[in-house]
Amino acid sequence: MISKIIQNYSFLGFLFVNFISNAQIIKQQFFNIPAIGNNGGQHALGWYWDKEHSGIQFYVSGHQNGQLWSVGKNQYKNFKEGHEAKKGGGKLLDNILVANAYESHIFLNVWELKLDKDLQTKGEKQYTFRRSGITSDTVLHFAKFGNIVSLDSRGSDGKIERREETTNLNLTEFNKLFSNVPDIGDTLGVYRDVNQKGEGSIGLKNISPWLTSTAAIYKYDSSKGFLTEKIKDFIVNFKDIEALKNATYVDDSFNYIDKNFMHAWFIYDAQEKKDRRKYKLVTFNAAGKVIASSDHVNETSKRPIVLNFPVYTNKLEAAGLVSVFGHDGDAPKELEGKDVTVFDIVYTDIKGNVLWKATFTHGDEKKYKNVVTPLRVFAEGDKLIFLNYKMESLFKISYEMFSIDNKGNKQILIDPTTKEGFTGSESAFDYLQSVDITEQDGNAIWLIKFKEEKKEVGKSPITGMSQYAKVYKQLFISMLGSDYKVGLKKQFLLKETEQKPNITLLSKENNTLKYLIWSEGDYYLLTLNKEKGADLQLIKSDLLKGATPDIYFSFMPLQKVLNDADNKTAYLIHEFYSVVNLEKRLNKILVTKLAY
Repeated sequence: MISKIIQNYSFLGFLFVNFISNAQIIKQQFFNIPAIGNNGGQHALGWYWDKEHSGIQFYVSGHQNGQLWSVGKNQYKNFKEGHEAKKGGGKLLDNILVANAYESHIFLNVWELKLDKDLQTKGEKQYTFRRSGITSDTVLHFAKFGNIVSLDSRGSDGKIERREETTNLNLTEFNKLFSNVPDIGDTLGVYRDVNQKGEGSIGLKNISPWLTSTAAIYKYDSSKGFLTEKIKDFIVNFKDIEALKNATYVDDSFNYIDKNFMHAWFIYDAQEKKDRRKYKLVTFNAAGKVIASSDHVNETSKRPIVLNFPVYTNKLEAAGLVSVFGHDGDAPKELEGKDVTVFDIVYTDIKGNVLWKATFTHGDEKKYKNVVTPLRVFAEGDKLIFLNYKMESLFKISYEMFSIDNKGNKQILIDPTTKEGFTGSESAFDYLQSVDITEQDGNAIWLIKFKEEKKEVGKSPITGMSQYAKVYKQLFISMLGSDYKVGLKKQFLLKETEQKPNITLLSKENNTLKYLIWSEGDYYLLTLNKEKGADLQLIKSDLLKGATPDIYFSFMPLQKVLNDADNKTAYLIHEFYSVVNLEKRLNKILVTKLAY
């Protein structure tokens, strides 16, 4: 039986005051992990609710060096009968033959721990898997260390038995046994983009843009264990597409909301290098086949400003994509437009079909280049509402809000001169751009963002130049009302980490949202309420000392929080490793039961 240490806590350390509601640690318990891996260490494989959502299942994986002798059932029977009839010298020779029949084999061990919701142990079991395909006609003999010199070793039909609490199966049975663990060979995620690829030994000849697909594959390696491998697939060369023979891909124009409809802009039939009068919007399917395209021809050259920017409804549903083109000051004089404040807008649905096109004016003759920098765009009937950063110069950047309808009519909703929305040192970029979480609550939209910053970590020994690392230490919260205006905003300081914090929604009821945030061993409870505002609580425990900063099974992040929404409790996990013979081994875990 595994050893346990139980400690209950009623005291918490707080980071901020005036909380809407507090989280409380109601139980913490350690669980020691048996040694199941002597080849590559041992790592957490995952933890999950059982099918009834009444208990927790936790898994650890590791490799065991061993030796295996597999022999046909009839062959083994005849060999054993002959062996018993022999005398001392003959039996000794048989034992030598058997010893030489054993082959080195790396076994996969999986240890399973079952807990109830009060963190009491319901059971534990170890499973041993082998790589080779074994049928019921085969008898296996297993040796953990060295050869077993005996015909009466632990062999049985179709499985290996080492001790009563161990179940042994072929590796092909792994997915059937652990239904919650990702299937071996699963594709965990696919990211599509455009990348340059060339020919030749170093890839510098005939460089051209390709539609690429990068997949994260979950797999099992007999010497490394469970891991993810990124596989990049070059799907199609844009230059090989007949409709794009005379077209040039516009950098940073590729985007998609639905992976079955990927969009990119191209310039075609250019009379010279700086001729940007003719644009083509092309939509591809997942296989890289062109399924839609539309031409957009102008009398003068146009500079791409915003390309395929995502548009959402007030329900946070994907509505389409918007692109904006403006005055091209780099064009030859004969192709350059005269009115620098005129912008063209193209609005499409998520499939790439053009919903409407229009022309509008913005900025003035001196300040026009960067006056359209959308942070968020929402669709409202036949209008698009821009939450926009107006960059008139390096020293004059302001927040504004305006709408454009399908006729090109512009309406200023927030004038940048009024300072409405953001004042002083506040930056709309921090609150509105590239947020991590968007969540609707009634007629309000919450935006949550962990700000990425750079921190100097030293000097390069070669160049002497400063070297930087990404760090996260600020959390920005904002709430948009039904009119999309910022009605609430708040900034919190977090413990500085190099890993981007994770966040999960625990509950959403009574106009209150509760999130659990964690990064490098620290946990926070974030509470959002339209009337009372936003508050953050740091969850402290002295037992966390010595835990690893992040939780992994092999080389993949582990699901860290198990939420029991019905009982308003969440379960957190911390891992404690040691290093033995340069191998990282999971020694114990700490499970924390949290009431919120």
